[in-house]
Amino acid sequence: VEVLKGLQLVAEVGAATNPDRGTTTWPAFVTGGVIYSVLENLDLSLGVRGGLNAPATDFALLTGVTFTFPKP
Repeated sequence: VEVLKGLQLVAEVGAATNPDRGTTTWPAFVTGGVIYSVLENLDLSLGVRGGLNAPATDFALLTGVTFTFPKP
């Protein structure tokens, strides 16, 4: 959701394949964050992820930089 020009709030609920092949429970998580478009082709992001079940990591802080190459 874009709340201001160039500033988005984002959320995700998901599950990932468990790297422990001895279990069938996939780690489930919820993620929330913000994305700020510094330039037309440069985004900075900050987020928080929390685990929803035992195999998932309890808490994580996430950061990111996304550069989009100009379209020819």
